[in-house]
Amino acid sequence: MNASPPPLELDFTRPEPASPDLLLALEGFSGAEAIGRWTDGETARIVLAADPARPRDLLLVLSGSPFVAPDIGAQGITVTVNGVQAADRSFSRHFRCERIEVVVSLPEGEAGRPLEIVIGISHPGQPLRHGMGDDERNLGLLLAGLTVKAAPPCSGASSSPYRGLPAYQFWRRSISGVEHHRIDPVTHTRFKIGRNARVGTAGSCFAQHISRRIMASGFNYFVTEAGDDIDEAQRGKRNYGTFSARYGNVYTTVQLLQLFEEAFGQRVPRDRAWPRPDGRFIDPFRQQIEPDGFADEAAVIADRDRHLAAVRRLFEETDIFVFTLGLTEAWRSREDGSVFSAAPGVVGGTFDESRHAFVNFDLAETYGALKTFLEKFHALNPVARVLLTVSPVPLIATYEPRSVLVSTTYSKAVLRVAAEMALKQFDWVDYFPSYEIITGSFSGGLYYEPDRREVNALGVSHAMRCFMQNYIDGRDPKAADVAPEAVRKASAAGIVCDEEIMGSARA
Repeated sequence: MNASPPPLELDFTRPEPASPDLLLALEGFSGAEAIGRWTDGETARIVLAADPARPRDLLLVLSGSPFVAPDIGAQGITVTVNGVQAADRSFSRHFRCERIEVVVSLPEGEAGRPLEIVIGISHPGQPLRHGMGDDERNLGLLLAGLTVKAAPPCSGASSSPYRGLPAYQFWRRSISGVEHHRIDPVTHTRFKIGRNARVGTAGSCFAQHISRRIMASGFNYFVTEAGDDIDEAQRGKRNYGTFSARYGNVYTTVQLLQLFEEAFGQRVPRDRAWPRPDGRFIDPFRQQIEPDGFADEAAVIADRDRHLAAVRRLFEETDIFVFTLGLTEAWRSREDGSVFSAAPGVVGGTFDESRHAFVNFDLAETYGALKTFLEKFHALNPVARVLLTVSPVPLIATYEPRSVLVSTTYSKAVLRVAAEMALKQFDWVDYFPSYEIITGSFSGGLYYEPDRREVNALGVSHAMRCFMQNYIDGRDPKAADVAPEAVRKASAAGIVCDEEIMGSARA
């Protein structure tokens, strides 16, 4: 058994931390000071020479003091070794001497090669800006020393499959050790959204936040039913532009599939129009889309024909389709299985137990409908990509004879698993974790309004910041986050939720 080589010590308080034959590159640092070298900017890089005797399992010990500006609360520092992130730490104490230990297991064949160590700084700051002196450098970590040595033997450690995994796969490193408003659970994306890409949306109430942020950022929100022929003041009232087409909320995957099939002539529902108590008429599948109702059945059918034409164009021409899964509970026809946007008799029509039934879709039904939709959509538009999300908004009411909290948990569990199954089956489908961002325990419920149901501006801002940062092509990583106050009025105001009528009807 070969003895481990002696530790390699780098002293950053000296003009030359190590001999030139050992230290091949030193970038992103300022000059040497009596107490060390400051990183200057967002990254600093150290490259050590190849060493055939270097073991695979290494322990890196960084001795340094973080720069923590008064307005950031904590400084985030990552350590990446040969392209693999090995540590992610957060420090709240300014200029406190810290010992950062990083254990890394190099892949086979890389042990003897040059060792590249990259230090990432999340919030480099200028002391001058914060009244902390006249220093204009962008400081992050004052590095005094670096030791590289063989990792100490640990029973079973060398064979553990968790050795060397990135920080985002560990709770303490990526969640509890990070300020809650800076947590970003997006680790990989399958595609980016370009400025000219046509982005279509459908789904629950929460899906409207994505469409609004896309529009506000100057990207191409694809609307095929915009109401250009009516007065601008009436468009919002009559739900034009709320989604890409004027379908209102599409809460379940079965509704989405049936909408697609009806748009392309693959199904014709028996229910075409329902009367309201005031004598006006409604579309059973978009019951609140026209606040004043329609004059007669013919008007409902004519408007739906126009709507289905817009839906066809949407699916044929969109580049990115974002669908937010919202519910598993629904009401449907016993005659042909059509799922309505609300129970008969709530907005219009008459409930008839012999013709109408409550349904709470299970996983097989939910994913079955989603899978079929995705296959049909891909056959129609093979270059389009799909981004799935799950609404973090709890049920406003349940028809199941149990607590609405229990029904909410069931519904979201089914929807989340269905999204995961689609992600695994189709490589052109991705999942954005808005549900996890809003409902995660790290926020302590701060992302909900006092009713503990509606998502507030802080939550919307966090989710949309992660969305824009990861999915928008060409996004400037240095761009300032949108302040929650800037979206406060847009958090719940103007969001169209057909489900709300269920709550008022059952109250």
